[in-house]
Amino acid sequence: MTIGLVAATIRNNRIDEQINEIEQYLSNNHNCDLLCFGEAYLHGFHGMSWEYEIDINRAITLDSQSMEELKGLAKEYDCGISFGYIEKFSNKIYSSNIVIDNNGNILDNYRRISEGWKCNWENEHYAEGSSFQVFTYKGKQFVTAICGDFWWDYLIKEIENLSKKVDVVLWPLYIDYSPESWATNARQEYVNQVSSIHCPVLMINSYSPDENEGKGGCCVFNQGHIENELPVGERGILIKKI
Repeated sequence: MTIGLVAATIRNNRIDEQINEIEQYLSNNHNCDLLCFGEAYLHGFHGMSWEYEIDINRAITLDSQSMEELKGLAKEYDCGISFGYIEKFSNKIYSSNIVIDNNGNILDNYRRISEGWKCNWENEHYAEGSSFQVFTYKGKQFVTAICGDFWWDYLIKEIENLSKKVDVVLWPLYIDYSPESWATNARQEYVNQVSSIHCPVLMINSYSPDENEGKGGCCVFNQGHIENELPVGERGILIKKI
């Protein structure tokens, strides 16, 4: 299986443009079985106002028109897609990551467990998931974690145990280190943080044109080292075969 980790341009509250960007990568990467985009990619990492009455209308459901369009693109280009988005379920808002297979079927909809994604901590409508979940695509076993999930010891322990029986961990995130800060300090910290996981961890970050926001980059971490990387500071795609 060929997986493309995509450090793609991220925009806030411009879902149609984000969908167009996903389609561009689909159309240019016919060799891939799965293309993976970053945390909150569809809405933009700063796509929430943190006023519930506004955000509940920005968030989308699994049966929304946008989701149907993306399912159609995955089927049209015969390639699975994974991306972060802000999910509306009932009266709750989640930071979620969805995986759609090459037939347009939803394989996984993971809701971030750790709370660090939100600014409005007191509003119970901004919610978290409760568990990791294993799913299968083209005969390979996957599990997804989002950004800060890996900075909690008890969640790392859960993934450690799961990683003994899966082939790969997807790790969409949003980080805004400068290329210099990443290379000199944070890069090794991230290597160390996931070193106890028994299978490759695929880190996917998005790229913002704003100089103070995320600067792309993707990594394949594998038990204490970096197997391959697209350096922070760059847009593009990093290929991983499993």
